[in-house]
Amino acid sequence: MFNEPICVAVSKNHRLAEKESINITELYEESVFITKPGDSATLDLVRNDLIQNHPEIHLMSMQSFDLTIYNQCATTNNILLTIPMWASLHPMLKIIYVNWDYFVPYGIIYALQPSVGVQEFIKCIERSISN
Repeated sequence: MFNEPICVAVSKNHRLAEKESINITELYEESVFITKPGDSATLDLVRNDLIQNHPEIHLMSMQSFDLTIYNQCATTNNILLTIPMWASLHPMLKIIYVNWDYFVPYGIIYALQPSVGVQEFIKCIERSISN
């Protein structure tokens, strides 16, 4: 597992699309999609920070990351909190780094007591990483 920086995804037509990184104040008066409370402890920290310290950012809760949200962001000026790992999920979205210290753990999620097949798969990944 490793940590990925939390970034924003914007339409390639968005006013911020020419930038590689932004300051939080550049999101003022923007509508930003974030997962609903309780889905991610890290994103809950981000949400609380934005609500308390940056009320000029309009937060919109979403049920999950899916193509509907990506398509909506690609065709509107809405923004999505995301990670660089997902940069190629939609051809009309651009990932922009935010100058803040929020990172989300990224890796494989599996049951606390995985099946034998899942255990074997994880062992294969561990071997390939250590080589």
